[in-house]
Amino acid sequence: IDQIDGIETGFKELDKYLMKLFYGTFNIVTGVNGAGKSSMISQIICQCADSGKNIWMYSGELPNFQSKNWIKYIFAGQRHVKQFANGESTYWKVTNEAKREIDEHYRGRIFIDKDGEDNTVEAIQKRMEATVRKYGTKLLIIDNLTAVNLGGSDTDKYERQASFVKYLIDFAKKFNVVVILVVHPHKLDQMRRMSKMDVQGISAIIDLAHPIISL
Repeated sequence: IDQIDGIETGFKELDKYLMKLFYGTFNIVTGVNGAGKSSMISQIICQCADSGKNIWMYSGELPNFQSKNWIKYIFAGQRHVKQFANGESTYWKVTNEAKREIDEHYRGRIFIDKDGEDNTVEAIQKRMEATVRKYGTKLLIIDNLTAVNLGGSDTDKYERQASFVKYLIDFAKKFNVVVILVVHPHKLDQMRRMSKMDVQGISAIIDLAHPIISL
């Protein structure tokens, strides 16, 4: 297994156990609100880009500019952010010079779907395949399952979920890429360590996934 190529997450403890996110795998990231899913995804994007591999991401919840900001904070590091105040609120911003250099360095490498893009399964599939064929993208992220328009009705939503997951698995294998799907967990009655059974949706999602990472 150590001969299989893939993408390291950049989290040393996690990479020690997973080794890396292997090409040809379908990966799930889950966690309660505020657990750090967006931060983790952004870190993996930065790690992937720094290793010379291209990334595509569909974010159905965060607006485009906010997704970019998450990534730029990580690229900038502590040396290239400045503290600002607005009344009693304190916040941090990446310096304009750092923003320009980050944009220029990673132009044509990180692709984030524009706000308002068609979120139907068919449209997302088409964009995934186009970015892999045109730009050689190696990491594809869908954040998150509930933001994807699966079509149909409530009576067959689980079948459509299973069909979409199977497509993502086949896609990862066919193009030898890493696919990450963010899935919300069921509502927890109390804060506790989650298991894979807490992942929301049909059981096929957890049965077919390779690694499942919960925060």
